[in-house]
Amino acid sequence: MSYRDGNMASKKASSTTGGGILVFIGSLIYLYIFFAWYGSGSAIGSWVNAAYFLGPFVIAFALVSAISLFFMGLGRIAGKSPSDAKMGQKILWNFLMLGGISFLILTGASGWFYWAVLGFVISYIGGIAISQ
Repeated sequence: MSYRDGNMASKKASSTTGGGILVFIGSLIYLYIFFAWYGSGSAIGSWVNAAYFLGPFVIAFALVSAISLFFMGLGRIAGKSPSDAKMGQKILWNFLMLGGISFLILTGASGWFYWAVLGFVISYIGGIAISQ
């Protein structure tokens, strides 16, 4: 292995750590949104209310994906997360998309919607950095 190969590996490790930090920050935004929304005692948002039967599932998907992204980002930052293609392509992206969609539905037509978009964009950019 030459010096150049080692430098490339260092850049790869720093980009995945940076991506992990972004996913972690996005998950913190998601968790803040969820617990502020849940703790406020306000009525369920109009988009979740329109879902009737699927509303509780959307809420559960939002919480599970936020917690999963939290631990995935934390694991990537600590360097303990697997870095193979399966982790980057399948598991991480499934939780990124599930979290994004469920939080957009959860916060639709409320003041938290823009925070959900911000959390999605930050975690999506982190997912791109991890996958490269």
